Amino acid sequence: MKKYRKKPVVISAYVTPTETFIDTLEGRMKADKGDYIITGVKGEIYPCKPDIFLATYDEVDENETPEEANYKDALEEQFKKLLEWLSEWNSSHRFSDTTENIEQIRKNAETCLNIEKYLDSERG
Repeated sequence: MKKYRKKPVVISAYVTPTETFIDTLEGRMKADKGDYIITGVKGEIYPCKPDIFLATYDEVDENETPEEANYKDALEEQFKKLLEWLSEWNSSHRFSDTTENIEQIRKNAETCLNIEKYLDSERG
């Protein structure tokens, strides 16, 4: 079976202080006290249990545009890849594959810098 990653999109949400019912695209749903009520990218509203919400979403800066948040996520992902490569290289490198590892690290670092330059140009 194929695996999929959720696209980085910005949504709005709040925690409901009481049990409530909401009309969703799938019909009327119950939201328990403490559930998150999400407004999706197309304006749809639906409840989400706190553990699932917190595992799926990170809070974003309200002054950030969705594009900035998405590029920031991409930048963080590239830094994670860079750190993984460094960790792999440090723990198990052999002389024969050092050049390949260094080239992959260089490519990941270059991607990070390109994303950062783009963000800087968008900010003005």
